[in-house]
Amino acid sequence: MQDLRCDARVFVWPDVMEIKPPVSISLQPVSQPKVVTPVQQTVTLTPEMLAALAGTPSPTAESAKEKPKRKAKDEPQAVVETYDFSQLANDLKDLETTIGSDPAGDDLAGFISTGCFVYDALIGRGLYPGGYPIGRFTEMYGPPGSGKTTLATHALISAQRGSGVLLERYEENGIPRIRAKLSQLKPGIAILVDTEYKWPLDRARAMGLNTPQLIRVEKKDEKTGKLVVMSMEDVVLELDKILKRLWTNPYFSRPDVPVVVVIDSLAATPIAAELEGEGLQDGVAMKARTVRAMMRKQVGMVAQMGVTVVVVNQTYARIGMPGQEASGGGGLKFAASVRMKLSKAYPGGELKVGDKALGIYSNVCVEKSSIFPPTIEVKMPIRFTTGIDDDLALLDFFLENKSLPGNPIFQAGAWVKCRVVDAEPLSFYYNDFPKLIAEQPQILVAMRQAMLESLKS
Repeated sequence: MQDLRCDARVFVWPDVMEIKPPVSISLQPVSQPKVVTPVQQTVTLTPEMLAALAGTPSPTAESAKEKPKRKAKDEPQAVVETYDFSQLANDLKDLETTIGSDPAGDDLAGFISTGCFVYDALIGRGLYPGGYPIGRFTEMYGPPGSGKTTLATHALISAQRGSGVLLERYEENGIPRIRAKLSQLKPGIAILVDTEYKWPLDRARAMGLNTPQLIRVEKKDEKTGKLVVMSMEDVVLELDKILKRLWTNPYFSRPDVPVVVVIDSLAATPIAAELEGEGLQDGVAMKARTVRAMMRKQVGMVAQMGVTVVVVNQTYARIGMPGQEASGGGGLKFAASVRMKLSKAYPGGELKVGDKALGIYSNVCVEKSSIFPPTIEVKMPIRFTTGIDDDLALLDFFLENKSLPGNPIFQAGAWVKCRVVDAEPLSFYYNDFPKLIAEQPQILVAMRQAMLESLKS
């Protein structure tokens, strides 16, 4: 058997050539062997020929077309000195953006009163009443017995009574300013999410809350009809249903009708994995992630609907680190526009008449605020029965700020003297102040006016 070899080549596009390995051909020997000479034909296909076969224009033809001349690298470009910003909206008309204002509300709409005149006046710097910002999240946290539930109850009462103010912007001599609108808020809706299941309804009624009109977010078992523990996911789902239902109502969708949601408390609200018996070892991290996800979903909707959300939180000790930290991770810290830290006032942390304790003094400190300067600290007297003593808080404000311009209150020994009404200072004892203003209400009006004037200055 004789082996003869021949080369088989296939020519394709000139730039790409595939060479196949030699092919072995076995021939049987015959009596008269003939030598087979391999014949090699080479066919070269030009680009024009391939383009004609494919039915497409040849690259040579395309290159023959006139192309725009490129600018030289060293050629200087024209410098634009000015731009007509009135054409900005026209230049960006095809994009999903808004020029000039935010549909969700780029400016603060107003405030819901906290129930304490001193605190509201300090927030508004004496120019307008302040409080809890409308369309924003507010977090209040502190140790047990510091007055968190009391302040949250006053927020619900303010929503039902329409206690608050709407703000409007105007210009005075070319300077933008803010003032309160003449039309006040109308009676609104109070929504309570009680995950601690110990809301003091009897005390809330004594403070002035209309409990028959209070909306309580609860979850019941479908079979037994009894209340069950709500998870964080259940709270978000139920709030979405309630707020969307209220938003379709033409009355509650008005900007002058307040809607206040109080969640008491974030620390006592479990997540679904905890209720199912999972994630107990990693429960803190899982809850922090759940709270961050809830904030990302709810912040935009709350701002669009103009809902005021007050979240009550608790503090816990950090192992191996000094101080205490609020539960829930950092999601609520970043999402909240205002963070209020409550603590008992020491010394003198109890409100007493003689030896009888009537309440506590709570220090309310604003640790974070994206609306007003976060340097506000108020000493609030809170009674066990009626909540915040607004009149006594005003008296304490003047007594603690003796150097305040136009301070009408000063103390002389055991006597407190007031010079806001008569030429001669009016003397009274500290514990007799509620009785005094009940007999002479003009004293309280003059003291409030003096506080507003001192803050403006």
